[in-house]
Amino acid sequence: MPDEKACPTILARTFALLTRVVAAYKLRVSQPGQPAINAATRCCAVYGFPIRHSASPAMHNAAFAALGLNWRYLAFEVRPDDLRAAIAAPKRCSSPA
Repeated sequence: MPDEKACPTILARTFALLTRVVAAYKLRVSQPGQPAINAATRCCAVYGFPIRHSASPAMHNAAFAALGLNWRYLAFEVRPDDLRAAIAAPKRCSSPA
């Protein structure tokens, strides 16, 4: 049984950690200073399974923002059996990704 006096501290630490995680996640797609996403936005991607752990979107989006590029780097969770179709999909849409 948990110590009743320790519970508020544990909850506060957990909330602080979750707040940092959410803030970091928000920066994975758009960094401060990046232009708004629009029809001219270039998209880059990493495919993998699993991919949620990847730091690539955060690193690349920070670099794009620093360079003033209207680009976004996205992570797509794609199972190995679906990889060929995932790679072919942007080509069918005439996307330069």
